Amino acid sequence: GEQALDYLHERGLDDGTIDAYSLGFAPTGDVLLKYFEEKKIDYQLLRASELFVTWSDGTLHDRFNDRVLFTIRNAKGQPIAYSGRKLTSGDDEPKYINSPESPLFEKSRELFNLDMAKNAIRKSKQVILFEGFMDVIAAFQAGINNGVASMGTSLTPEQVQILNRMAESISVTYDADSAGQAATKRALDLIAMNSQLKAQVVHIPDNQDPDEFLRSHDSTAFTNVFVHNTEDPVAFNIRYLQTDRNMNNQAEVFAYIADVLPVIASVNEPLIRETYLAQLSDAYHISLAGLQQQIQPLLLAKIAQGQGGARQTQAKSRQQNDGAQTPWQNDTRTWSKAVQPNLRPRLSRGEQAEQILLAWILRDPTAWLNVTSREDFHFNQANYETLLLLASAYKDEFEGNEPVDAARFMDYVQRPDLTRIIASLDDIDDRLFDTEDSQSQINDYIRVIMQESPLEDQIKQVRRELSEASQVHNQALVAQLTIKLVELMKQNQPQRKS
Repeated sequence: GEQALDYLHERGLDDGTIDAYSLGFAPTGDVLLKYFEEKKIDYQLLRASELFVTWSDGTLHDRFNDRVLFTIRNAKGQPIAYSGRKLTSGDDEPKYINSPESPLFEKSRELFNLDMAKNAIRKSKQVILFEGFMDVIAAFQAGINNGVASMGTSLTPEQVQILNRMAESISVTYDADSAGQAATKRALDLIAMNSQLKAQVVHIPDNQDPDEFLRSHDSTAFTNVFVHNTEDPVAFNIRYLQTDRNMNNQAEVFAYIADVLPVIASVNEPLIRETYLAQLSDAYHISLAGLQQQIQPLLLAKIAQGQGGARQTQAKSRQQNDGAQTPWQNDTRTWSKAVQPNLRPRLSRGEQAEQILLAWILRDPTAWLNVTSREDFHFNQANYETLLLLASAYKDEFEGNEPVDAARFMDYVQRPDLTRIIASLDDIDDRLFDTEDSQSQINDYIRVIMQESPLEDQIKQVRRELSEASQVHNQALVAQLTIKLVELMKQNQPQRKS
């Protein structure tokens, strides 16, 4: 294991930290399997542990080979899973592989380092959400012990709710690349939808990730980042929604305004809302009075949303009392037009795939089972991921293995931003789903969502950086980014051909 230990030392970890986090090494040669066989451990128990893979002949083999192991523990400190980072390069194996879900490990409900951070979180009422395990560990070694990470880049409502019970504020400290910023956007949306946590975004200087920054700075400098390099969710969204838009184009500006006004409408303080509107007016030479008029319906909808919960409770009470059928019971395929679709003027390829696939699985129980049975699947858009989770709970409570009745589902959801999405799905023609090879088509949508879309986001980010480097005549950076862009384009090319 010397190579693995050297790797961890090179990443700046000392032996005390390595021991505290039970970091280790999985050698090659089915060492773990042989150990358990010597101990006469039952075959079925070994299979259930998910520490092994089962070959076609029924034999078991170590899941992790030649990898540094990160131990994943539950909130009580008990080991429940592992993540393994490979030490060699040049093959097709992923850099990280993780334990699949098991009777011990349900990744949507676990947070890395919660066992060691929970006391500090409860005491300070503050939690730091990092993107990766190494960020959490490096921060801990630097004396920052209230950090956690989700199991992968996709935060879940369950994880948010766990933190909501322990803290009052949360600092989202993801990487500065395009994937990290997209993950920040999803995290902020989920936090707003599923908690009362006061959120802020932390930006690490020089586009470094927290682990990199801590290797070149002391803990005091890192702590100062949380004071001087922060952004509230509204400011983040106002900036983030400009991504991939040509703000010199009037149509793009109008599309941006349409997206950013709901964000500003979410602000409760009138003076702050007016300040943001004035900034938009000055930046894009748009009438302030016009912006105020356009945001007014959104503010009214926000007020109405607060009254929706009481109406839903009353409707459920009436239904239970008299057993009368409501309109949505008459036709399970009625997709309400009551709420107008809130579609962007143009959707990216990834967004189109997410919209179509969500509509498909809500209407087709077979497609629902096909998609939701995949452990690694998730939507990139936070609203769509939230709707998927809500639909799962809704089906368990009401309809089971039946098509989702949109009108009833909207009544269940009771959030204007989400019900607008549900209503917009009515515009998708059923003929898109009427295909002889539905399995292949679903796989294509999933591939776009899980592979092409994130890679295209990286390509867009590098192109923006390349344009900026060209404008300031930084030839060394131009050369570096050009190589990076070519590599990303090569990765993207085979996927488009397939």
